[in-house]
Amino acid sequence: MKNNKVVCALLLLCLGSGCYAPAFIPEVENIDVNPYGGYLEITNEAGQTAEGELIAIDNQHVTLLEDSGTPDETLRRIAVSNMYRYRLRYAQPVNYAWTIPLFSAFTITHGWFLVFTFPVNLITTIAVSVGGETAYRYTEKEISLQDLKMFARFPQGMPENFMRK
Repeated sequence: MKNNKVVCALLLLCLGSGCYAPAFIPEVENIDVNPYGGYLEITNEAGQTAEGELIAIDNQHVTLLEDSGTPDETLRRIAVSNMYRYRLRYAQPVNYAWTIPLFSAFTITHGWFLVFTFPVNLITTIAVSVGGETAYRYTEKEISLQDLKMFARFPQGMPENFMRK
């Protein structure tokens, strides 16, 4: 009985888990028509982080629109030389966690083969769920700063007369 409670708790945890993505990040179907930049998290060598919408990138600076949770969002310029790590999310993650308990429950129809099919089904659905959560994301290992420009609101650089309303 104790094992059943642990399994149920783990399944509920998988169902409720999910990666955070800001509201301005588009759904997968709307990637090509999104007027905003991707969500960029930058970490420097000291471990300090900055995060927000990617506005523009040039050879010396990355410009982010930081969301402080208040109406006063601030533009922040970060020197490229101070960037140690970065992670970009350009679309909302896909949540397949609902498949874990559902498909695992279907294995009850396999009879005695359930002993074999339940673990295989569980491993497969967990792998698919994790893949959906990590989709639509790049790190510094996967994309260069030059290529990161295509995910900025202004990929060709910050307009000279840019005024934020």
